Amino acid sequence: MSSYCRLMSSSVVFAIIIVVTSYYFKTDLLSVISAWGLGILWFFAPIIAYNISKDIKFSETKLNESQREILKEYAKLTWSYFDTFINKENNYLPPDNFQEEPPNEVAKRTSPTNSK
Repeated sequence: MSSYCRLMSSSVVFAIIIVVTSYYFKTDLLSVISAWGLGILWFFAPIIAYNISKDIKFSETKLNESQREILKEYAKLTWSYFDTFINKENNYLPPDNFQEEPPNEVAKRTSPTNSK
């Protein structure tokens, strides 16, 4: 924590300058509130940076047998898609989408989300 405060000390100094300057040159209420809000954020920036830089601790949860089977089924389906459609006909690229009706046909179009 102290290293963050030391490295970001200019942020704290700048925050104080902003707050004092906005108090001295009061132009309107909105600019004073904006300057104070910005000043407060910069004042607490070392603490915020320290807290968001901490490692996230995950609790390790185990999958039960039915969840493992469902996950394996999704993995098989996903692999099957790539195994089926990545071929010379598709230039060894996965197709944009697959059309189930009629069965096993690659839709020969580009999705609107993939066009420029």
